[in-house]
Amino acid sequence: MKRMILTAVIAVASLMSVQAQVADETARALTKEYNYCEKIEQDGEVFYIVSKGYENYGIWHNGKLEVPCNYNLEDLKSKYFTVEVKELPSGIAFKDGDFRDFCLRDKRLNVDKDKTITEEEAKAATKLSLMSFRSFIRNIKDYDDLKYFPNLEYFHAGYTYAETIDLSCCPKLKEVDLSDCRMLKKIILANGCKPEIKYPVAYKGEQAKIEYK
Repeated sequence: MKRMILTAVIAVASLMSVQAQVADETARALTKEYNYCEKIEQDGEVFYIVSKGYENYGIWHNGKLEVPCNYNLEDLKSKYFTVEVKELPSGIAFKDGDFRDFCLRDKRLNVDKDKTITEEEAKAATKLSLMSFRSFIRNIKDYDDLKYFPNLEYFHAGYTYAETIDLSCCPKLKEVDLSDCRMLKKIILANGCKPEIKYPVAYKGEQAKIEYK
């Protein structure tokens, strides 16, 4: 009898170990696909709160996304869980994904090598390059995220088809490299800001014009 009980205990322990391992593997797989993955255990079941951005969250359960990523974290807390959910570290919700990826790879900017860039990190940055010859070229489509980097002195805009680049939110610029902005027609600078500018090859023979605001 003792042997049977011991065998049963070992079997249960082994099953729990396998389940835990599977759950951990699920978390690892989800972490590769999503920017955020939080494991939640409730009522004997395992759920994962996931998000590809920094605002829209969903619930992964039983091998599929049962609740789509269109809720904020507070909504999920109140609607689906009675346990405390760990808050996502505060980070910038970048408008342009390629812009964000370059920031995350920049060791001078993302010092702690995590998956977020905080506003404090962005404000501390004096140099930012959106071009790397060690990786494939990415087409930056939107530069609105520059508003988080008001203290930049050097900026490399990277590769883009944008016709206008607004740099007016960076009044301290001293040097700007726009050589990979192939379709550029207009550059907007802050009043009084006169950086050294590396222009692209003139579009249809016309050099990009400068405006101030």
